[in-house]
Amino acid sequence: GQISGGLRFRVRCYRMLPIWDGSVWSDPEETRNPAWAIAQVLRSRGVPDSNIDLTALLALSVTWDSRFDSFDYTFGEQVSVWDAISTIARVGRAVPIIRGSRYTFVRDEPQTLPVAAYGMRNILRGSVQIKPVLASSDQMRTLDGEYFDARRLTWMTVTAQIHEGTIYVYRGEIERAALGIPVPDQNR
Repeated sequence: GQISGGLRFRVRCYRMLPIWDGSVWSDPEETRNPAWAIAQVLRSRGVPDSNIDLTALLALSVTWDSRFDSFDYTFGEQVSVWDAISTIARVGRAVPIIRGSRYTFVRDEPQTLPVAAYGMRNILRGSVQIKPVLASSDQMRTLDGEYFDARRLTWMTVTAQIHEGTIYVYRGEIERAALGIPVPDQNR
């Protein structure tokens, strides 16, 4: 009550969270690592440790520490758990994924893909059947595709149709008629 309006204070606050070391949770300690903020959000909402991919979070925490990625945000309004962990993971170029009932996280980075080569030596006899399909007169003539139109902020459907050897793409019957394309055969 004795301080007049002329003084200003700066407050330095630190987030105190438990940290997973690979086997147990530590006592809360100062951290800016996004991995432990994600774990805190999930655990505070009652998600058991068995439903959180702690191994992935531990690996990401090492990566984020080496890159000096930090999460220094305070949520000002109520958000869903999914939005909260998505926002936190985005700091380290990662996204949350639910596999079954387990939350895991994938970071956007170069990764090696599994490669498998199959040949006569590692395929069981009779387990593979190859049936070539040759073109016939009853092949499909149209294909409907759906995409999200960012300008209209809605899902749009387009039709691709083969006419006299050319593929035309149009939206709706009015556009099809304007292009002079005949009505596709409904049986194909």
